[in-house]
Amino acid sequence: MFKVGDKVVPNGFRYKVDTHRYGTYLIMVKWEEESKVVTVESIGENNCINVTDGKYEFIYHPSELRIATEKEIETLNETKEQKFDFNNYFYVLALNDGKRFIATCRDFTDEIYGINENNSAFIDKGSIKKIIAIIPKQ
Repeated sequence: MFKVGDKVVPNGFRYKVDTHRYGTYLIMVKWEEESKVVTVESIGENNCINVTDGKYEFIYHPSELRIATEKEIETLNETKEQKFDFNNYFYVLALNDGKRFIATCRDFTDEIYGINENNSAFIDKGSIKKIIAIIPKQ
């Protein structure tokens, strides 16, 4: 079972209530949300796990989570320690979902603005897997 302070990752499945004419069922469905390392904040009633990514709080059933691997925790720590100098550089980033992102600036929160394969967008710092390249501004 999970303890407060554990680093966990959503396992990609969520419970969903599915209603048919024959009744209501609780089923597990594939969840398209990206999985990132979160920290267990507390364990609520009915064993619901309250977690946070440092910005938002989420509630999960224990079967929807797994303990994070050492590599995932290292990646999280590297991402948190990254300091971006948007006054002098652009950054090409690899994201947790396998996509690429060109970071151009940030706001006062952890949201980073830039360009993905479709158009301009923003991401939060927790979705960064690694920095691929640093491009100086001219």
